[in-house]
Amino acid sequence: MLIENPINDFVCNIEKNYKIELFLEIIDKILLMRNNIKIKKHEKINVIFKTNPNFLQFLKSNETIVNRLVNAENIEYLDVGKISADYQVQDVIDVSVGIKAIVVSQKKVENLSYWQEEIIKQNEYLQHLRNFISTLSSS
Repeated sequence: MLIENPINDFVCNIEKNYKIELFLEIIDKILLMRNNIKIKKHEKINVIFKTNPNFLQFLKSNETIVNRLVNAENIEYLDVGKISADYQVQDVIDVSVGIKAIVVSQKKVENLSYWQEEIIKQNEYLQHLRNFISTLSSS
């Protein structure tokens, strides 16, 4: 009985170390993939993991760490099925990792252009009022 506890502890520690090492490799791979497809660090990405249920549980329990380290908007988990083709996918040992950039919608860009034009118009109007007031003051 005394021999089993140290052996079990030793095996558990090996498994934990393996998971942590694999987790760190995955984070490194995501950052490298992000760099390769030229996604800026401040831009959010979607991440998808496909692996065995045991490691998926480990990933889910560390989701906040993944979010902060890779700036993820959304994280999905698959134990079966296929990762969508719009993800860039790489394998790290027995884990498939996919990332894709979040595309800023055209509507947001058009909205931004609209507001930029409005600001220019307002500035022109303010300048006109300043000139008008200046003319009145000098008379």
